Amino acid sequence: MDLSQANLSDAIFIGTILNDTSLNNAFIANTHFLDLDLSNTNDLDTLRHFSPSSIDHRTLMKSKNLPKKFLQNCGLPEQFIDNLPSLLNSLEPIQFHSVFISYSSKDEEFAHRLHADLQAKGIRCWFAPEDMKIGDKICPRIDEMIHVHDKLLLVLSNDSINSSW
Repeated sequence: MDLSQANLSDAIFIGTILNDTSLNNAFIANTHFLDLDLSNTNDLDTLRHFSPSSIDHRTLMKSKNLPKKFLQNCGLPEQFIDNLPSLLNSLEPIQFHSVFISYSSKDEEFAHRLHADLQAKGIRCWFAPEDMKIGDKICPRIDEMIHVHDKLLLVLSNDSINSSW
């Protein structure tokens, strides 16, 4: 089924089968995803969210690998999204440690590889290119995130030492 660019605002999907359905650039606002499996639904990360939507625990339990962007735009809190794998998979214990990655912009390539490697090992990270939101004030947001995370990982290089930051 192709629902590309459809207006799905105020739609209620209850137990709907959306396997191989394209939602490319569809519009949603106050849309309800209830008791369905979104694992094989295409283009969830391209949905245009005009207000938060609802996604229930049964949908979260049935759906595998939902895009983080989709969950964020539905309005789920960041801390909930970060802990979702641990909550849904009894084999994966809840992780209490998280890392803030600090680096010079000149070390960005290395920092991206480091972030990817840590994420692949299941370590939750705050990484500016991934987690800064449009409109965030840089200094207050970074200060807040340093205090929220358990660990600060500093990429110490000649560039970082000579940086004005």
